[in-house]
Amino acid sequence: MILVFILLGIILCFVLIILLSSIRIKVCDLVVQNLKINEDYKLYIQVYFINKIKIFSKKINMKKTMKLLKSKNINKLKNQNKKIKIDKENIKILFNIKPRIEMLKLNINFGYEDACITSYLVAISNGLLSIFLPFFSSSNKKINYSIKPVYGQNILDIYLNSIISIKVVHIIYVILKLIKKGSMKNERTSNRRFDAYCHE
Repeated sequence: MILVFILLGIILCFVLIILLSSIRIKVCDLVVQNLKINEDYKLYIQVYFINKIKIFSKKINMKKTMKLLKSKNINKLKNQNKKIKIDKENIKILFNIKPRIEMLKLNINFGYEDACITSYLVAISNGLLSIFLPFFSSSNKKINYSIKPVYGQNILDIYLNSIISIKVVHIIYVILKLIKKGSMKNERTSNRRFDAYCHE
């Protein structure tokens, strides 16, 4: 009996750690120049308990990742005719992931040959960021961004440092909702077939 209680306690502790943990995606020194991404930036996948204690951290080797994405096997999968259906219900479910921006440093230099178009696009981009970022950011003090116009030339330079946090509870909830939705669809199709056979 004592061993059973110990095992139950360990399981409960493990479940609590999972439910109270969050996954952080950390991007360091990402530079995009004329739509070309540098391969020297750093990407980390980290797990934090109560958003404070680091449990796990893994640095992703971007050079190896890019080689993998360019490999023949990945290209074969991309060229397959299988289509993923994205409906409104799935999009609503995915919104429950609720990502939070813990830190953001974004600098963009944007330019177009037409100075008028450049001014409009920069103003619109700044306005959209100022509207939408508060919905995803946990602290405005760590959110810094600037979009600077460059007149007379076509240019798009981006410099990014960011940390995005997602609670494990929200990920589990979304997965369960998607599984439930899939099972409900299967049940409906099977019922229709059964009714069809009965009416024959």
